Amino acid sequence: MPANPLTTAASFAALLSLAAAAGLPSCAQVQTTTVGTIKAQIGDQPYAGEFLAIPSEGATTASFRPYGPVTGVTLQAHDPKSDSRMNNVFTLEFSVMGDGAAATVATATATYWPNGMDGAFYTSDEGGGETVINLESLGFDAETSVTGSFTSTICRKNNFMTEIDLDTCLPVEGRFETAIEQAN
Repeated sequence: MPANPLTTAASFAALLSLAAAAGLPSCAQVQTTTVGTIKAQIGDQPYAGEFLAIPSEGATTASFRPYGPVTGVTLQAHDPKSDSRMNNVFTLEFSVMGDGAAATVATATATYWPNGMDGAFYTSDEGGGETVINLESLGFDAETSVTGSFTSTICRKNNFMTEIDLDTCLPVEGRFETAIEQAN
């Protein structure tokens, strides 16, 4: 299955945005607020991440964008215990039709960046494995939030230009709960 250029590009753009914010001098360090959490098992390793709002930038790592009858949701979690905000990043991206827990998930991908953009990463895109999202709640109007669980298989890519290694894959499962904002 070919890579989904929209989800791969969105993941890369979100990482670049946070990389720019993380690279500022400490006197101008960007303040963030935790808006949600994710707990997962990636292979044999537990993972705990946070979704962040960046008020000074009017940005968030948990967002949605309507495209006609379909709404794209991007949830990019950052490990608060990592030595760099760009390492140990886990992203879920999915598109839904409808609102609420009964919304239909049309497509979904999971991506894991253990060493940021400089190293190999893992993705369910390009035939890595099906990502299944089970929504418990989803709101785009008065209460913009999403809660649910997921399972996936993610496979290694050395970089964006290399083929996916279907022999080096990790099972992933977990739960998420976060506020979401409409992307600009």
